[in-house]
Amino acid sequence: GDTLTYAITYENVGRLNASGVSLRETVPVGTSFLAASSTQGWNCTPAAGLAGAVCTFTVGALAINTPSSVLFAVKVNSTLTKNEANLTNTAQVLAGGSQAELSTANNTLTELTPVEPGPEIVVTKIADSTVVTTNQTVKYTLTIENRGTADATGVVVTERVPANTTFVEGVDVVGD
Repeated sequence: GDTLTYAITYENVGRLNASGVSLRETVPVGTSFLAASSTQGWNCTPAAGLAGAVCTFTVGALAINTPSSVLFAVKVNSTLTKNEANLTNTAQVLAGGSQAELSTANNTLTELTPVEPGPEIVVTKIADSTVVTTNQTVKYTLTIENRGTADATGVVVTERVPANTTFVEGVDVVGD
C-alpha cells in the first residue's frame, strides 16, 4: 500500500511557556505506523504500531510563539474494505505542566484522507493431495477473491496445466 505522511505543526499561542508537552496520534484503521518514515521519537503502544495503537511524541518545553512540526507516517494496508472510503487521522497536543491551559479547543485536529477505490484480486490454489503417484488424479481448487475497495469487472483467470500432467475435464463451480 501507499505511504501517507502527516505533517503535524504545533505552537504555543498562550501567554506563558508550556512544559510537559506531548503529541498523541492513534494509528488509523487500515494502516500501520512507519517509524522509518516518521520523525524519530514516536513511541507506540502496542509497539508494533498496528491500527489502533496510540503513539506519543514528547516535545517537553514549548516556548510562546515557536511553531515546530513533526512527521507521522503510516502505510495503507492492502486489506481495506469497500466500506472504508476514508482514513481518519486525529492528532492531539497535550500539555502536562503545572500551568492549566486556558483553552483546549484547538488541541485536536482530525483529517479525513479519501481512499482511492480500486480492486485487489487475490488468487489461491490448493491441491487435494501433497504427494502423488503415477496416473493419480489431482484436484486443484482455485479461490478468487476481491479484497480491494472497489468492484472488479472483466476478471479472467488463466490456469496452466502443470508439466507432466494432462488436463481432465471435470466439474467447475462458480461462486459469488
